[in-house]
Amino acid sequence: MERKKKRGAYVALYVLVLAGLLLLIRSCAPQDIDYMLSENGIHSDQVMVVTPIDSRTHLVLYQNITADGLASGLIEQEPWSSRVTLPQDVLQDNPNEPISSHRSGYQMPDEKTFDVAYGYVHDPEITKLRLRYELNSSSEEMEADILEPSNKNEERLWYAIIQHPTTGIQLEIQGLDNGGQVIYSSQENED
Repeated sequence: MERKKKRGAYVALYVLVLAGLLLLIRSCAPQDIDYMLSENGIHSDQVMVVTPIDSRTHLVLYQNITADGLASGLIEQEPWSSRVTLPQDVLQDNPNEPISSHRSGYQMPDEKTFDVAYGYVHDPEITKLRLRYELNSSSEEMEADILEPSNKNEERLWYAIIQHPTTGIQLEIQGLDNGGQVIYSSQENED
């Protein structure tokens, strides 16, 4: 009889520990992106883009109401914790220019670094954006994503995730037309 009581107590303790572990695992699951952003003062009507960078990291582009400009942020979702990184810099848009641009640099907890370039395309003739930069004495080139606006009154948004940090490196942005001809170059406009 005494043996049955001990066995029952062990079974009850095992069930309690198992239930506690399940609750702990469930509470540590990655949080919902919308919830994480709202906890950081970014409401869904401010969010313009949320796109994955890798399996646990998302880029968010949003309208920063406080600084009155387009801003970027990172959402990192880990099994035990999640975090939102919001740099304080924003794009101050100039609608008189064919393209507006801004770069933000990020460093991940695993020491991996990368940049995000983003902005608006104001010139309707520009259908593609190409980003060029020199890195370790070789020329790198990539194409940016251009998003068509959901509202005709909005500008086209563009962004690119540059896997190499480009701090101190000249980034040339080229705007191409339907025929593939360069009709805008950020380097030519700086002169």
